[in-house]
Amino acid sequence: MKPLYIEASPAAAVRLDGSALHVCRPECAPVVIGLRNVSQIIASGRTRFTSTALEGCMRNGISIVFLDRTGQVEGFLHGLRSKRGHLPMRLSELFGLPNGARIYRAWWKAMENRRRCRLAKRLRVSPDRHPMRNLKAAMHRARLQRAPEAIVTALYDRWHSGTIAVAQQLAQDEGFNAAWQRRMWPRCDLVADLAALVEWELFLPSLTELSYLGRMQKAGVPEPMLRARILARFETHRPALLECGAGLLQRLDLRLMELGLV
Repeated sequence: MKPLYIEASPAAAVRLDGSALHVCRPECAPVVIGLRNVSQIIASGRTRFTSTALEGCMRNGISIVFLDRTGQVEGFLHGLRSKRGHLPMRLSELFGLPNGARIYRAWWKAMENRRRCRLAKRLRVSPDRHPMRNLKAAMHRARLQRAPEAIVTALYDRWHSGTIAVAQQLAQDEGFNAAWQRRMWPRCDLVADLAALVEWELFLPSLTELSYLGRMQKAGVPEPMLRARILARFETHRPALLECGAGLLQRLDLRLMELGLV
């Protein structure tokens, strides 16, 4: 199974016919794909889904990530299929403790610092001399050195949205459906927090990709092909991102069990 991306332009309509989704655009032949071949849908908020298409996705465990005009996440539709593990219950119990929110943020900060130090080591710079704010500023400058700002923004926005989709998929697989996420909000936004940690894995690959995209743009490659390249390259990193995110959730689960939350 693979994720299905639906771009904002031209606006698309999605309907369900039997066990297949039909993605229709003006003056184009419909794209037909079976539900069993789709793991997740990342779609523009302008995409019109019929009620039967939404229900079919939900009942088949296909989550939908809706993006606004700028590529930022607007919301989710959660599928019904998940492992329904114990992590949602443990995390909910944590936030029932007087210092639960502080414990969670301390765990998250520790994981973020671990990723900062790991990246600094790979860049052969001292972590002590590159606190979080300085390192992130240096990361942004490094991206701009490899491609024009418009290309940097296009890659970052699409890879950022893709990372949130990965985090949402992982959360759903652990049993964090809409009810659990609503119960913990606003004390915890697990999808956003997990995505922020996983996203560190994409910095070095993004530099290589930006250099290539910059050369493609200079060669006159059309913008739609650049966007397609950006999405295709993100998908090559999805397995590693899923593995990274699953490891982080396992660490969180172990931390909660250490606290006696069983």
